[in-house]
Amino acid sequence: MGAVACFFDEPCQRVSTALSEPDRAWLLNQAAFHLRALGRLSEAVGPMRAGLDGAVRLQDWKNAAVVASNLSELDLTLGLVSDALADAGRSVEYADRSGDAFQRLSKRTTLTDTLHQQGEREAALARFREAETMQAEFQPQYPLLYSLWGFRYCGLLLAGPERAAWRVWLARPDGRSGSVGPTRADLDEARSIASRGGMVLFMADCHLHRARLWRDRAELARARALIEHCGDWRRREELEDAERAAQTWPALEPSDRMEARLKSHLPSRTLVGAGLKPAPTTPRACASHRGGTHRLGVLDYNGGLANQLPEHRHAPSRLQSERGGRQVDHRLQPGRHQCRAGSADPAGRSGPAGQRVALSAGPGAG
Repeated sequence: MGAVACFFDEPCQRVSTALSEPDRAWLLNQAAFHLRALGRLSEAVGPMRAGLDGAVRLQDWKNAAVVASNLSELDLTLGLVSDALADAGRSVEYADRSGDAFQRLSKRTTLTDTLHQQGEREAALARFREAETMQAEFQPQYPLLYSLWGFRYCGLLLAGPERAAWRVWLARPDGRSGSVGPTRADLDEARSIASRGGMVLFMADCHLHRARLWRDRAELARARALIEHCGDWRRREELEDAERAAQTWPALEPSDRMEARLKSHLPSRTLVGAGLKPAPTTPRACASHRGGTHRLGVLDYNGGLANQLPEHRHAPSRLQSERGGRQVDHRLQPGRHQCRAGSADPAGRSGPAGQRVALSAGPGAG
């Protein structure tokens, strides 16, 4: 990434005009590829779209199809389902213009996967069958879709059995069948990774899985909110099954306690901006100092990061406290990685606005 950045007049946005247009398009795609690999997904969208526009201007239809497909996958991961569908349609159009048999069939699976995520299973199934017919013509010795394209097809075919398995789970009197301790740890790790990268679709899946495994009403509400926001109706029936089962679930679950702890740590103005009703008690702050920077962190019920507040669209809020005989100004900064209570985030990691918030102030604050 460092080597590629040397050719940009503006980091990851504007390539040096001293280079030819084909070279500029290639460098934009390289920058987007590396940003995506680094987990900086939202930053990768701009250069990838600029690279696509360059390939279209050059009428390089094969590369345009590849970039449009990559952009669709990126959109989908970020929860931009309508954008993903539009870009997937463009990838099919450009693949057809290229005349490349492999690009034509593979890019159809990108479109079908997006249709599946949107809940249009019949349309997706028809498109997968079309792609598999093209596969049989392209490689008669391998008539079935395989690799990533076959994986996508299997994901659609297994949607029904997956729903049936979850319905059996939800029908159990205690909702469990053996130890789920390792499952909780795996889901916590998945949620942490998805949250850092702004992978909204995966975050919705994590919330839904947690809700069903531990009969957690708050997690179920978060799953619906994300699914509705993204237009990701692949799990519509599973979500509705869980909501029917939730009528018999206990009223207080761990995530409710997590929200209560959020309310006890964050100032009222911050809670209002995050869409939470402030608690009647006075907010408490837990500040830390490291490297000249003061930060406020909040622990969730697992001791992990309570970092999934809704997008904060208000002006930065301040929380005043006294430390070492001087006043500290804690400023809310959307898009910064949130640290644990009592410790600072030494890496200063960042992510998309709305996924994490950090309260920081003093020398060295971003």
